[in-house]
Amino acid sequence: MKDILFVSTYFNNSHFIEYQIKCFNNMENSYDFIILNDANPPDTSQPTKSLLSDTLAFNDIENECKKYDIEHIPVPKYVHTHISKGGHIPDGLPLNHPTERHRSSINYFNYNYTKLVNKKYKAYVIVDADLFLKPKINLLDIMGDNDIIGARVYDRTIQQNPDKWWPEKYKHIKEPIKITWPWPVFIMINLKHEDKIKDLDVGGLAGTDSGGMIHFFIDQYKLKLGNIPCGSGPPSCNSSQNDIGIYDNKEIFVHYRGGSNWDYQSKEFYFEKFYRLFEKFFPEIHKEIEYINEHCKSEDIKNRQGKAAYRDGKVFKI
Repeated sequence: MKDILFVSTYFNNSHFIEYQIKCFNNMENSYDFIILNDANPPDTSQPTKSLLSDTLAFNDIENECKKYDIEHIPVPKYVHTHISKGGHIPDGLPLNHPTERHRSSINYFNYNYTKLVNKKYKAYVIVDADLFLKPKINLLDIMGDNDIIGARVYDRTIQQNPDKWWPEKYKHIKEPIKITWPWPVFIMINLKHEDKIKDLDVGGLAGTDSGGMIHFFIDQYKLKLGNIPCGSGPPSCNSSQNDIGIYDNKEIFVHYRGGSNWDYQSKEFYFEKFYRLFEKFFPEIHKEIEYINEHCKSEDIKNRQGKAAYRDGKVFKI
């Protein structure tokens, strides 16, 4: 039995696979890795293009999985339709919003966990494609006696709003309620609860961010929730921050943030940020990617608001 099963959904950013694996290999746990390929396939009307190469993203993800011997599961396209049409996105929510695509992809895997996973593990970790683990960490030690542990646990009081989406199952709740949930960029679940994974919904609801629905999963099964505090590195300009997970005064992970470029930054901005993140946090990997921003000109490195991002010879003081 291996320690960890990592699952991540990839869309247009296969360039992260190599570096995510390098980081997994530096931890103290044994693991397997499953990638959910959410790119639109080549035979569709709008096949997804890769950010780095502008080639077919579906093929790029599949080829990287073959190269590194990673299990590759294409996400069925029906999951990105509304529930009333047989999909996994609640009626009334946008079908192509990146948060909803993530919800439906991960929920598809969760609902079918026992069909898709034929091995036993000690922990199941949902991880964003642009999150990189720091070396020499032991995730089972970090999980400890928690049933579930995640990045940046939120506490918020919310109330049903008839103009905003609220799950049918909980529409009987009329009064304000306090909910607690982990941000699903990194969630680790003790697999003594493997039989419960089918009930895990990582989506949000009105008044929450992504992952708000996890509160009801935790409440339903009376699970013990642990927290990995997660703060932003100081940005040099808008939207340039990274998330740094800290546990027991030690850096656990670094989250690039916006790895699929859902916020439509320029390529110069995107890749210079990628370059500087590894320069700061993973210097041994940075040596391998010095080419990645060769095309970047300092005068073109601007955020989507058009503000110059170059500062003191570097784009990001992360």
